[in-house]
Amino acid sequence: MNNMKILLPNVLFFFILSGPVIAEEWKLGKNSDGISIFTRKTDQSSIEQFRGTVKIESSMAAAVALIQDMDSVQKWIHYSKSGKTLTKNGKSSLTYTITNLPWPLNNRDIVVNNTLTQSNDGTVTIKFEGAPDSYPVTENMIRIRKLTGDWVLVPAENHMVSVTYTVLSEPGGRIPSWVVNMGIVDQPFITLQNMRKMVKNSPWKEAVIAGIEER
Repeated sequence: MNNMKILLPNVLFFFILSGPVIAEEWKLGKNSDGISIFTRKTDQSSIEQFRGTVKIESSMAAAVALIQDMDSVQKWIHYSKSGKTLTKNGKSSLTYTITNLPWPLNNRDIVVNNTLTQSNDGTVTIKFEGAPDSYPVTENMIRIRKLTGDWVLVPAENHMVSVTYTVLSEPGGRIPSWVVNMGIVDQPFITLQNMRKMVKNSPWKEAVIAGIEER
């Protein structure tokens, strides 16, 4: 019994020290054209998490309107083929998107719960999380089952908005993780490039959204 009393704390101490690391430090993967892309490994997926940052000339409403416009995702979100809003309730929505991956990979689809909030300083956060069982599975499509992330929009000087786009996901199917990780920076980089251009165009630049305050 005495030996067990000595052994148990030592075993617990070992597991505390050797337990999985939640996430590594962010590493800069690309810094070009005013856009910075960071990646890091986590214990939640073999696919690296990415984070992209950029400043765009935009109102807060225009940026939010573009992100919420599911009919236009194929115009600016890299790899997106089409999208639609399934349900909308106030500042929450359920959306469906089809991704158009290069041959020989099969296309993927994803169902996502989105929740928008705005803090007192004007920062808008749109959190999104996969809801794979909330919509029927489509034939010949691989359903992405793991996804978490957010858009964080911070008002800046001179009619600018600081955008941070963070995603952790797994594409599903039989794609080796090292293949996905090799090109992980491309999706956020091209997406943020497109976003910066799109918000200056109609109808998004004229958008006014109830409940979204400008700073």
